[in-house]
Amino acid sequence: MATSKEYRDFCIEQLSLLDNITCKPMMEEYLLYYKDTLFGGIYDERLLVKKQTAMKSIS
Repeated sequence: MATSKEYRDFCIEQLSLLDNITCKPMMEEYLLYYKDTLFGGIYDERLLVKKQTAMKSIS
């Protein structure tokens, strides 16, 4: 099941406090980047976050 644009917009809105969040489409799903670093995705109407060993400072 492909993720709807409405759900994508909802997730992006929830992350709006962070600057530099980008969302790129990939095969009817979406990849999420913070400052050009992949940190998660939106797949099948679910927001998934990738575990990182060390992330760049959020400031």
